[in-house]
Amino acid sequence: MAFLKETSIAIKNNQIAVALGHGLLGGHAGIVFHAAKEGMFLLHLRFHNDLALEPFPRNDNGWLGCVVDLPPHASTHFVGMLRSLSKKKPKIGYGLNILFGQNAFDDKNRYRPPAGHDGLTCATFIVELFKSAGLPLIELTSWDTSPANLCWGEAICCLLTVMHPSEIEHIAAVKRSNSGMRVTPEEVAAAADMPYGKRPVHFHSLARQALTVAELVAATCTKPPVRECFAKCVEIYERENRPYVNRNKFKCCCNP
Repeated sequence: MAFLKETSIAIKNNQIAVALGHGLLGGHAGIVFHAAKEGMFLLHLRFHNDLALEPFPRNDNGWLGCVVDLPPHASTHFVGMLRSLSKKKPKIGYGLNILFGQNAFDDKNRYRPPAGHDGLTCATFIVELFKSAGLPLIELTSWDTSPANLCWGEAICCLLTVMHPSEIEHIAAVKRSNSGMRVTPEEVAAAADMPYGKRPVHFHSLARQALTVAELVAATCTKPPVRECFAKCVEIYERENRPYVNRNKFKCCCNP
């Protein structure tokens, strides 16, 4: 398997690909499939209550992708799921409790999160879709916490405060669930690039591949512009936490 630039990704009507590019605070991932007649589309959770469906490739040199190795019948079923979900376009909150967020999609491809669930990230959105299709990418219970991911979670809370200041209860719930456990977009992409028979993948088996994928995106993909309203948050995160250092508190304009 291999990662290709977005304009080189070619999938059949019954295939899917996982795409990876730059996000505001690291990587960002989405899933690529063929709509019934309109060609290829990218489905991705951009942020809080912002599930987007966009023509793909976008021709902005912002994405890499890999075609996912799946049995043909399973892949065909998965494409049908994605077509159905993309028509519904449910509101999906952005949240960090990755274990409590499992089984968020029911057998009719509806978003039905458990009570108290705070939402998904772009990465766990993809993880849950694969799991719902009976094609788990990763062994989620093997995931571990880290100071770096705790800091990332605090930065996410900062962005939520800037972009959705009225959602006080949701932001409070996300802060409570920020334990430092995170599935990254790079880990999802690395798992998707593995042969079907080697999935689901254990956390410790993905570290090297995920780092390689991150380096490939950094060297190949163009960063999108940062909107002014949260430029300060992104600036401080990048300055103080790349490379990650031993910190247990993220400080930003809305989190002094």
